[in-house]
Amino acid sequence: DSSDSLDSLPSLNEGNKNANRSYIDMDDTPLRSNAAKSSYGNDSIETPSTAASTHAGLEDGRQLFRRQQSYIRSHDLASFNRGNTTSLIPLSEEGPGVSDVVNALFQIGLESAMDNSDRWVPERTTAKILNQRPHQLDNDGHSIGPMGPWPNAARGDEVLVWTAQCGHDGYGSEYPMVRARGLLPTSARDMIDLLLDSERVKEYNKMSLGRENEHFFSKGVHNPSKCPKTNIHGEAKIVRSRSQPPVVRKPVELRLFLHARRLDSENDDEGSKYLTIARSVWENEDGTADAQAAEATRCEMLLSVNLIRDVSYRGEKWCEITSLTHGVSPGIPIFIARKAALMAAEKYIRDIRSVFEK
Repeated sequence: DSSDSLDSLPSLNEGNKNANRSYIDMDDTPLRSNAAKSSYGNDSIETPSTAASTHAGLEDGRQLFRRQQSYIRSHDLASFNRGNTTSLIPLSEEGPGVSDVVNALFQIGLESAMDNSDRWVPERTTAKILNQRPHQLDNDGHSIGPMGPWPNAARGDEVLVWTAQCGHDGYGSEYPMVRARGLLPTSARDMIDLLLDSERVKEYNKMSLGRENEHFFSKGVHNPSKCPKTNIHGEAKIVRSRSQPPVVRKPVELRLFLHARRLDSENDDEGSKYLTIARSVWENEDGTADAQAAEATRCEMLLSVNLIRDVSYRGEKWCEITSLTHGVSPGIPIFIARKAALMAAEKYIRDIRSVFEK
């Protein structure tokens, strides 16, 4: 997932859950965490259907769950914001429906990825490429080679990069948003399968120590039907990833709510389109991690988006990825955070491209 592109930005929000503690997943509480795994990259989880028999009779489970709930920021979610610019809400049956949170985040992610307004400022190389674009088309206005039909599409081995100021006030709004775009020699379906597979993160993130799935709210990004239990389209889960960037003493960790959904296509020629959206989740309602273990530095991702669209060209498999990140790194000067985010965004697309060029 694109959250890995900001793993190089350490935060002062330190601490993580003890990997050796055990957590319980009750069948009647599908919005709570599965047992934490001690080995990163383990994709095996306990589903609500199997949890019923495993944890039958554990009446004290609810109290344990209340101590281990996940909280997510809602300052920019209109349906949940009550005027508090730093508010968090629980992802549990006591709080708002998780499907409402998913839909609110999905709308923000889609609008940000599709936004072609002037608030997105191209970096110098990107501006030069886009200014030369009319001279790279044939007499009919078509690209020589694969390129999407939408505005500011990527071509060849280009990686286009923009920055923008956050579109709202409140928590983290002083940090820049970064968007990168590039072509990949694969289909949108294969690309989304790669991003959702926690066991394959190391293929495109060489700094990764692994990513684990802590809990699924729904499974199956290609399934057109909603999950009957959570009313969610596509796939939604909580994941935890760790990376070891160079010259950083401790590993950096992200704990994310990750959702992926297939988008409707206007016609058969358009191909497949998918969107992923992710945001950090926390163990406490004040937006902090458990302080009982400090072997990793917890970073925060306010928004991570991947828009993946098929590109039709002579029957070949191509897709374009638009990746957007908005991270928070307290203690790091904003101009340094911006530079690091730009480098990470471009590297993220080039590293994923290399997976499919092998």
